[in-house]
Amino acid sequence: MLVPANLALRFLLELAALAAVSWCGWELGSSTAARLALAVVFPLAVAFVWGTFIAPKARVKVSRPVWLALQIAIFVLAALALAVVWSPWAGIALLLVFVANLLLLLKLDSVP
Repeated sequence: MLVPANLALRFLLELAALAAVSWCGWELGSSTAARLALAVVFPLAVAFVWGTFIAPKARVKVSRPVWLALQIAIFVLAALALAVVWSPWAGIALLLVFVANLLLLLKLDSVP
């Protein structure tokens, strides 16, 4: 029961990261066109890295340290984005939940 719940949390964290970078892109734009472009490009870039290197069916298999580093980098960026557009505490909360989730995934050997 713990593994499926943790994997579901992982999926929600991935969606939260995409939402955070999209929101940040929207806020960084100076015009409506720029806002829209950044709000689409930022999460697409994250999704590309995730799908290429991190996802269970990733096209490029990387070593475990690289796999971990890429995830940490994405979630640190998402947490920074959230801190900028909403609250530093929201960014910290996202990062703490991510770390707890990742540690539990590794401990349960249920890395997707």
